[in-house]
Amino acid sequence: AEFSPVVEALPPDAALVDVRGARRYFGRDAGGLADLIRLRALALHGVDCTVGAAANPMLARMAAHDGPPGAVRALADDPAEIAAFLARKPAAALHGVGPATARTLCA
Repeated sequence: AEFSPVVEALPPDAALVDVRGARRYFGRDAGGLADLIRLRALALHGVDCTVGAAANPMLARMAAHDGPPGAVRALADDPAEIAAFLARKPAAALHGVGPATARTLCA
């Protein structure tokens, strides 16, 4: 709540925070805010967390899951960088894509 009034709990262990309004206030980009949120969670609550920052919730979730825990992974809002990030992922990595849809997309 210190960073944005737009917070959505994603059980069992995640949250979605819209930091668009906070970027100007804190003078940081989304990755910088993610670093600050992670640091405060660790310092104030002893919770080490993984943070994904991207242009939309799906990409942020994918970025957070792309690597070891306890880090910040930010994906720039650049179509070429997003395409490169998604190119190395299987179709099933997209949220909501099950085996049947993945087979169709791959075909």
